[in-house]
Amino acid sequence: MPNFISRKDILATFDISVWTLRRWQKHRGFPEPISVSGIKKMYVKPEVDTWVLEQAMKKAEESLK
Repeated sequence: MPNFISRKDILATFDISVWTLRRWQKHRGFPEPISVSGIKKMYVKPEVDTWVLEQAMKKAEESLK
């Protein structure tokens, strides 16, 4: 069973606003949340971890150019 992380924890982990998170989802491919109940949003933690690693790899590749 996948691990989940709440939107609140995502915002705290990256020290970002909800608006920044929405921009990341729209423009940078951040994983979409799962609606658990009403306005409660959860993210699949392995998807978030993969996204973070991909961003780090992109940055490393750009620094080598």
